[in-house]
Amino acid sequence: MASTAFIEPLPLPIMVALPAAAIASSDREWGTLRYLYVAPVSRARLLAAKLAALAVVTAIATLCVLTAGLLAGVAVYGWHPFRR
Repeated sequence: MASTAFIEPLPLPIMVALPAAAIASSDREWGTLRYLYVAPVSRARLLAAKLAALAVVTAIATLCVLTAGLLAGVAVYGWHPFRR
């Protein structure tokens, strides 16, 4: 199915871009940015924590997309070894 090869990579960037945008903008919208700047934490450490959270979200999203692809493949083609 060549048509599914086109649609498979689309959900992952969307599933990663939305939390990345939320992590970047939520502190300013919620008013917690000024509290973070006066906290005894460096900006580099704050950015590293946000990037670590994004890495966890990316790993979970990747596992979800891979699991969904595996389940869809098993549902369509069945679970059998490759044959010649």
